[in-house]
Amino acid sequence: MPFASLVYPVVAVYFVGEKGYPMSGSRALLIILITVAVLVVLRFVFKLISGGIQLKTTFADAGRRSISRLQDTIDLESDNAYQFRDPNMEAHYFAPLKALGLEDAGTYVARNMAGVHIRFFVSRADNVYVNVYEHPQAGNWVEMVTKYSDHSWVSASTLPPTGVSNPPWIIKLHGGDKNAPIAELYQRLLKERKPGEMREVNTANVKDIFEEGYAQFMAWKKNAGISPAEVARVWALRKKKLVSR
Repeated sequence: MPFASLVYPVVAVYFVGEKGYPMSGSRALLIILITVAVLVVLRFVFKLISGGIQLKTTFADAGRRSISRLQDTIDLESDNAYQFRDPNMEAHYFAPLKALGLEDAGTYVARNMAGVHIRFFVSRADNVYVNVYEHPQAGNWVEMVTKYSDHSWVSASTLPPTGVSNPPWIIKLHGGDKNAPIAELYQRLLKERKPGEMREVNTANVKDIFEEGYAQFMAWKKNAGISPAEVARVWALRKKKLVSR
């Protein structure tokens, strides 16, 4: 049976998950949450198929219904007392960023996303902000961003490829190695980012800029939906990862 025919029937009902749990965020966070959601859906699909259950709807309609149920905004709250679960995050992420001269802008919890924490760092001189993420399923990764006055942005991330598409205004520099040295990734962003009028960022406005980016990406994703090709890519990458273990 073709892959797409396995996916189409159930996505509309099950893509969002229990009680509309939000599956989106900034560029990297949004993508990892969508990836997790797709894999959950696919596991459920195979259970339904094996049980002889068939649901009648199309994937295109399913994607629109699922995305429309997600929250339009992310609600971040300061949580500087939080202790990250991985004790290596200080040495692997925080200390190298401080050594590069970035300012620590504090830790935040996403109040409408269970288990998601973000610690921000900013460089006023370079117009860069850095998001260090902790996610209960995906673990930890870092994303470095420069935003522009035309609302586009360039990012470099240690998040491996997921198969989820980016909007046209985002330039994603190749990264994908969670063990990549932070200093090398940062210098690559500075070297390869496009020219243009960059938005100023500081410890006072980074939270608002992040939330704004979330809303911008979510509005685009709700309009674009999640294509069959994206689901197929996510599944193919997941299978490749399992085989390589």
